[in-house]
Amino acid sequence: SEALDALARAVARQAPRSALFLVREGVLRLWTRDGFDLEAGHADVPLDQAGFLAEAVRSRGVQSAAGDGSAASPRPAFAAGIPCAASVAAPVVMHG
Repeated sequence: SEALDALARAVARQAPRSALFLVREGVLRLWTRDGFDLEAGHADVPLDQAGFLAEAVRSRGVQSAAGDGSAASPRPAFAAGIPCAASVAAPVVMHG
């Protein structure tokens, strides 16, 4: 947990909004967030509703989404109303 907390702090210093999720049984479970209206334990996102985040999980590679939330790269619902130029998902694979 210390490594995840350190990662979250480092990302928060670089981006105005960030969220760190863990993947468990087909669901993104919120670890921590900064700049989003989410609460830990109440912000589970099923992968089939996670937009480009789900593609990052499936591909184990960095994915991005346009700021317009276009159908080609949809953002998850919790980020849909937030104006931004682009969003990035960078998966970190642990234990395989």
